[in-house]
Amino acid sequence: MKPLISQVGRMQEFSAGKDSLNGHWEMMGASLKESLDTFPNGFLSWLIHKIETFSNRKVILNRPAATLTAIKNFGQQ
Repeated sequence: MKPLISQVGRMQEFSAGKDSLNGHWEMMGASLKESLDTFPNGFLSWLIHKIETFSNRKVILNRPAATLTAIKNFGQQ
């Protein structure tokens, strides 16, 4: 049986954006030269309509929010 071998290293950020989505893409090898769009005021109404039509469900929160806060405030809905 071969001995287990491990390697340890540090990575340096390369992508333009510094949010969670950019970071996850970068960890998988997809570095972005431009940051992804953000939507601090929520998604545009035409996109919300498409999502609701496709999913046959209403969007109940269309703005940035911490996960636990969103669940606390909108979980019952």
